[in-house]
Amino acid sequence: MSLYSIAMGIIFSSQSGVGIFGNSLFLCCYGFTLFSSHRSRPMEPLLVQLMLSNTIVLLSQGCPLALFHLDNGYFLGNAGCKMLFYLQRVGRGHSICTTCLLSAFQAVTISLSHSSLEKFKVRLPKFIRPSCLLCWIFNVIVEINVPIYITVLRSDNSSHGGGLNLLYCYMERALKELTLLPSFRDILFVGCMVFTSGYMVFLLYRHHRRVQHIHSTCLSPRTFPEIKATQTILLLILQRGKSPIVTCCRLR
Repeated sequence: MSLYSIAMGIIFSSQSGVGIFGNSLFLCCYGFTLFSSHRSRPMEPLLVQLMLSNTIVLLSQGCPLALFHLDNGYFLGNAGCKMLFYLQRVGRGHSICTTCLLSAFQAVTISLSHSSLEKFKVRLPKFIRPSCLLCWIFNVIVEINVPIYITVLRSDNSSHGGGLNLLYCYMERALKELTLLPSFRDILFVGCMVFTSGYMVFLLYRHHRRVQHIHSTCLSPRTFPEIKATQTILLLILQRGKSPIVTCCRLR
């Protein structure tokens, strides 16, 4: 085993371990509050779903990479490759959809009382759980063709041409079929997330301008609650494309 493989295995193991531990911890905390308390926050079901999808991505992507580099071999069979990549794609898509829903519901929650979104505030908690279920169903259907084109990596795969080597698995020549619907989904939900996040930043900025005269002059501008909320929103957008370690814990 080379030094490079050992280093990569340690890196993926540490990142995946920290991410799984953090998401699992918050998942247990939010889940316990959700099922045991009558004062659970309306957004907590979305946070539970986000933690769950992040954990699925870490288990199906980070752990196999760590095992591949540490074992220096192909440890998955054909069925394992298909199931692993399917869970990975579904978890990633559900994480994006849930983050978009969380951003949209937060935008409705902090919207102005005289705006057109006011009538949705009262009925908002009723839509959260059905929206989570629809996200799962939607992503399961969108990624249903992934197992068709994923196979175990063999020595004769390279002779087929046009495929993609995924280290421990192999993607046959069907890139358009695999990326068309998922790409449209990502563009749609990320665009919606950017729009709602921009709307929230605009509301926070306007509120900050209105109440700026009542803030104490001895406080640093970084301590204003509007500035902190804006930083959290921007951080969530920037980290959406990165590895899902623990990004939504800041929304607590």
